[in-house]
Amino acid sequence: MSTIPQSSTDSQPENASLGTASAPSSFWTTVYSSFLLALVVAYFALMFFIAGEFLQWAYRLIRDAGNQPLWGTVMYLLGAAGLAVLLIRTVRHLIYACWGLVTPANDLVPEAEEGIEVDREQYPKLFAMIDRVREAVDAPQPDEVRIHFGPEPGTFEMREFGVYTQRKLIMLLSLPQMGVFNEKEFGVILAHELSHFGCGYTRLVVFLERFVNALRTSVEAGQNRWWRWIDPIYWLQYVYLRMLILLTAPMQQRQEFRADSVSASIFGGDVAAHTLLKNWLLGNQFLTAITSYEPGKNGDDSENVFQWFRSQWRDYTADGEDYLLKRLESLQKPSFWNDDPTISQRVALMRTFPPKDAGTTRPMREVVEDLGPLEKQLHDMLLADD
Repeated sequence: MSTIPQSSTDSQPENASLGTASAPSSFWTTVYSSFLLALVVAYFALMFFIAGEFLQWAYRLIRDAGNQPLWGTVMYLLGAAGLAVLLIRTVRHLIYACWGLVTPANDLVPEAEEGIEVDREQYPKLFAMIDRVREAVDAPQPDEVRIHFGPEPGTFEMREFGVYTQRKLIMLLSLPQMGVFNEKEFGVILAHELSHFGCGYTRLVVFLERFVNALRTSVEAGQNRWWRWIDPIYWLQYVYLRMLILLTAPMQQRQEFRADSVSASIFGGDVAAHTLLKNWLLGNQFLTAITSYEPGKNGDDSENVFQWFRSQWRDYTADGEDYLLKRLESLQKPSFWNDDPTISQRVALMRTFPPKDAGTTRPMREVVEDLGPLEKQLHDMLLADD
């Protein structure tokens, strides 16, 4: 039972404008993003410099080896061989990392390929809703919309450079959310996710994740070598990897706050805060539902796990909201270095925005209409994964 009251917005036409979103200044994010990208450039410059130094040192050792006594010649040649190994490793890593930056070679986003791709012809009302929210957010049109069985949505950008840059924006929507959210609440989700496209965050993530994945692959390979303790390249990569993981956390927090501000400015702080808490509850209840689901043994008419989940779904009441927030505050502690802000922090931000008359409180199942075939397909995929 929703705590958001019915209002006159229920009579709004489906194509009603949602107005324009307001978002905090992106100056801080732009400066910090430039700093992170500068660190990436500095890493490659340093690696090229180190490769050049290895080459010079190896050449000098080989050149001077003949002027040494026998034991000295052997030591010089052994040193040159060690430098040659380090040089080869450095050059291989540079080639792998550079190639990975401009191609999907280092992309580790299997979520972008999850679920089922849907199109405008199949679900015209869903795409009309996406269009309205996208215009309010001022975000580009997703190239691909997919619906998956998980409780969390997402946005991804696949990018490959060449004579012509190939770019694909993928929006991943959650079927459990579509099963229990109303139009307003699902609009909050759409606005939040589309805002990541609008501010170029997904473009930045492409480069940073590819670079971090290249470092992680190299570090993990180095951990299997006993001589990593004396390998300067391994330790440089290890320190850089840990530093970037730590330094990207504030930017990720900032982007989540920005997306929350956008969604709250369109649909109102009360609806946005309610949706965030409801989404946390949905994730926990959906996990419980799928673990307790037994095909043909649940004692009801549920044909799939999503119908079973809806029959078990319980929203929180107005009286339960304070309890839920206190519980979340005890579970999540805010930190500048965490990837995501706490739900309590996000709720506090959303509540600074006034209520808005945007969207309706119709269930998304009615807005999207026939979800039965999609539920059946994703039900089979979910059970196959189990």
